[in-house]
Amino acid sequence: MATLFLSVAGIVTIHVLWTFLMLLLRQCLSPLRHLPGPRSPSFFMGNLREMHDQENNDLVARWEALYGSTFVYRGFIGGCRLMTTDPTAVGYIMSRAYDYPKPDFVRDSLASMAAGKEGLLTVEGEDHRRQVRAIVGSDIYLDC
Repeated sequence: MATLFLSVAGIVTIHVLWTFLMLLLRQCLSPLRHLPGPRSPSFFMGNLREMHDQENNDLVARWEALYGSTFVYRGFIGGCRLMTTDPTAVGYIMSRAYDYPKPDFVRDSLASMAAGKEGLLTVEGEDHRRQVRAIVGSDIYLDC
């Protein structure tokens, strides 16, 4: 019984380590790492603490002034996150929502603020299309 437990624990440990190493490798090879952006104050939290505390301190405006309208900040465990304030780029992305799905953390935030897990703001893909059809009507379909 102890041998089985140790074997399972070993397999789980190897899986977790492998997943973590693959995450680090993917981040080290990301093309986003070449874009300008603020330095990360923490390897584990990146710029997330600054982003969380940004209310009323113009953080994004300061970063935009320093790095331009499109830059990279760091997320959890050094992951690159692309930020753009360019109106043309934002319009392009927002008009192609099915090609650019919201990250899980954004959907979770929207769900807790307003729409719930199955609301129009938070669902993606075919569920979103179905909800849009129900709102707009079957004769008219918006290509969101």
